[in-house]
Amino acid sequence: RNVRVDSFIYPLENNPPEKPFILAVREHYPHARLIGFQHTAWLKEQMGIVLLPEELPYHPLPGQIVCSGRRYLDILKSAGFPPDLLVPGPNLRYTEVNRFVGTSNPNGSGPRTLLVILNYDSNQNMELLEKAGQALKNPGDLRILIKAHPTTDVSRMGEFLRDIGFPRYEWASGT
Repeated sequence: RNVRVDSFIYPLENNPPEKPFILAVREHYPHARLIGFQHTAWLKEQMGIVLLPEELPYHPLPGQIVCSGRRYLDILKSAGFPPDLLVPGPNLRYTEVNRFVGTSNPNGSGPRTLLVILNYDSNQNMELLEKAGQALKNPGDLRILIKAHPTTDVSRMGEFLRDIGFPRYEWASGT
């Protein structure tokens, strides 16, 4: 509440767990841009990425999909994604993006803030936090907030964060 979010950028795989997220962003942050980035390598067996024309009117999709290469523009077009959503762009996977941590302050003056939102699955949370910790080895004045899912065992997760040497953080509270 009372937080303005300009953009949500997430790894698009077109899997079912993404759909409630997209719908929630549309409902609760109607002015925020929702950008997916082509996250995985293309596998012919990856049927979730295929959209049928009759699905498009009701299938939740981001407002833009950044494709890391011209080939992925063609792949997603042929998989049924609307061409007007597809844009060429950089590789936005975490290993590429973490090179730029600390180079700019999108919040203007004062410390930058990173909000890490956990989901319901402890294993996925641990993976996310371990990767985030690796990407944030030298966070400088970056303020790191972690928002736990209501089902998250915060004390267990805190122990895990200490064990992996996660940088200074605070638990975000509220909604």
